[in-house]
Amino acid sequence: DFVINKNLWQEVTHPDYHHLASKVFKELLAKGFSERECLVIRADGEAIWVNDRSRLIYNDEGVPVRIEGVCRDITAQKEAELATAKQLRDKAVLFKGAYRRFNETLFFVEHIIDMQIKSALSQESRSDLISIKEKISGVRLIYNKLLISDSCAVFSAKDYLEGLISAL
Repeated sequence: DFVINKNLWQEVTHPDYHHLASKVFKELLAKGFSERECLVIRADGEAIWVNDRSRLIYNDEGVPVRIEGVCRDITAQKEAELATAKQLRDKAVLFKGAYRRFNETLFFVEHIIDMQIKSALSQESRSDLISIKEKISGVRLIYNKLLISDSCAVFSAKDYLEGLISAL
């Protein structure tokens, strides 16, 4: 089929991945091989994920004469990757909600302690409440500093500690 129709690969590639064709062809010419993952439409109309590896075949003079390749169905693997990514996004949303509620609760507790400090009858009670409030404020500060970025993948202990020290 590919010998008869030189555009067949472009025709079966899902429209969302047509932009890769020129990139893959340029890579193939520059390096002599290429690899990509994309959706293709099978003859029965079903869209499947494939891993496509191609390489140039040269004649004795070093001139490219054809392209050889292997195309492997990776639909199950790709669907598992996409499902995992969705689960991670969903968990991140839940985590951010829990973080926000926890942070709001600590803030609320700090304000309740402030009211208790103002109405405390003895200096000892005020000192104890101030100590408790400082501990809660410290926990909230540390919690906020740890969770302030969208990505926990990159964590600089030096930057974290410097930021924490300057906040204290």
